Order: sequence, then C-alpha cells, then structure tokens
Amino acid sequence: MAVERLKSCDNIVALSKELGVHRRLLYKWRDQLEPMEDGEGPPAKEYCYGTISSNGGPTSFQAVSATVAGGFGPTNITVTAYNNGTYVGSSFYSLSTQMQTLNFPSSWGNITQLTFQIPDGGDLVFYDLSAYLLGG
Repeated sequence: MAVERLKSCDNIVALSKELGVHRRLLYKWRDQLEPMEDGEGPPAKEYCYGTISSNGGPTSFQAVSATVAGGFGPTNITVTAYNNGTYVGSSFYSLSTQMQTLNFPSSWGNITQLTFQIPDGGDLVFYDLSAYLLGG
C-alpha cells in the first residue's frame, strides 16, 4: 500500500516517481487514512470548488450578487475573489434550500475570478450571477 510505504520512506520524491503520482497526493492519502487508523474519526473533509472567471472575455468584472440555494439540504459556502491570481477577499454564507441572493462586498472591486467552495456533502444550485463586465 502506498501510504504504508510513505510512512517508512526516506525519499518521498523517489517514491512518488516510482508510483507515478505526485507527492502531494501521497500526503493527501496519508492524511485521509490516518484519522481512521488511529480511531480518531472520519478523514478530513473534502471540498468541492466551482469557479467563474473572465478567461476569453473582458479583462475583469465586478461581482454584484448571485442567486443560489442549497441543493438537497442546508449548506455553507465560501466565496473567494481573485484579481489575476491575487487574493482579494472571501465571504462566508449559510444557505437553505430556498432560493436566496448573496450580495458580494463592493470592496472586492475589479476581479477576474470567483471561487465557490462547498464543504463535503454540500450541494449548491446556482440560478443567476449579476456582475458588471469591465475592460475588454
């Protein structure tokens, strides 16, 4: 098993090359399995990401709001804004299964990417995005 070999390995780079996987993936597998092996509970949560970006379109946009709902049940999401790869800000929202509008901070200004992070088991239904298209 790859994780067992990782635990006794002196050279993670060589092991990752031998197995044909990136070393980060080995560490991820180890971190997921260790809590279960130690009896500490389930592995760390996985997150699902969705991204909206201005690739191929205008140079930037200003996100105003999004109309969304939790899919099969209430969930929490984190929306993070970037401008050309540089972190601009994040906002946390709690969602119900009812449609609701998320208003994004105007302090984010011009951005090129919005990332929606949903925790393990969460669902997001995306109905609409309101943004001002800038540049081009």
